[in-house]
Amino acid sequence: MALSRINTNQIVDGAVATADIADGLITTAKLADNAVTTAKTTDANITTAKLADNAVTTAKVTDGNITTAKVADDAVTQAKIGADAVGTTELANDVDVNTSGTVTATGATIRNSSSTGPALSIGTSSTSVADDGLIGGINFTSGSSNTINGRLFCKQYDTSENSAYFAHELRAPNGNALAEINREYMSQNAHGGVQVRRPNPANIFYYREAWKSVNVSAGQTTNLFKINQNDYYMSVSC
Repeated sequence: MALSRINTNQIVDGAVATADIADGLITTAKLADNAVTTAKTTDANITTAKLADNAVTTAKVTDGNITTAKVADDAVTQAKIGADAVGTTELANDVDVNTSGTVTATGATIRNSSSTGPALSIGTSSTSVADDGLIGGINFTSGSSNTINGRLFCKQYDTSENSAYFAHELRAPNGNALAEINREYMSQNAHGGVQVRRPNPANIFYYREAWKSVNVSAGQTTNLFKINQNDYYMSVSC
């Protein structure tokens, strides 16, 4: 007698035990879509080996799910940090980052242990900096409103991007504005030069080129220094 197909309605509950099902009999083709629910999956049952590459997409990661504890040391490389991603709000005020990797709130310190110390580069990649334009500088502030009371600038000389001068500015007492007080430069003849100003009441240079050479023959005399007094300042030149 031929056996007809047995449907699920003809099987009494508990009649088929797990021991009666041979290994490999229930294939994936026998499982209906969504038949295996999350409740049927035990903890640790899905291992990383069961996950295909790129199986976990960003859409599957909820906000706040990846904590700092889940990020390995050195996992975030420079290539993973976008341009302008770290702003001033991401940096603590008055931090000290040294070669040991510690951060304190005592100031900014850059040091190394080699025979040549580190250099801090401040500048611009522009090739159109104006004459007397700012290349880089440091502001010195004080008070609750961060008033700039002194500045150290490096400014462009001419527009060829191959020469510069230092300019120092200070704020005089009694509400005066910042004013340039001196410049340090190299002249076109490669002479070191210093210009000092009396900012108030007028911008008057009263000390110019700091060094100059004169060829003197045997028995010849020349005036190396000339002192002029005018108003409240004195100039020395050679």
